[in-house]
Amino acid sequence: MEKMTAKIIELDGQEVFCITSLQIAEQTGKDHKNVMRDIKVMLQGLEIDTLKFELIYSDSMNRSQDMFVLPEREAMILSDLIYR
Repeated sequence: MEKMTAKIIELDGQEVFCITSLQIAEQTGKDHKNVMRDIKVMLQGLEIDTLKFELIYSDSMNRSQDMFVLPEREAMILSDLIYR
């Protein structure tokens, strides 16, 4: 499996490397709902409020859907969990 790729985005007024839960799902071949579940479990385990990283996007049918945007630190923790 190839390494997940991140993009630079502005978060809390700073440019940081981030990856979305949609990108993670696509790059790992997992269902997005399962990636969302794994991220929620990870963030709760780290005692981090999930709302800090949650955003809304419009899917192909123009419905509002949840996704996470993870900065590099959280993405690396999740990556370690996925690639074990």
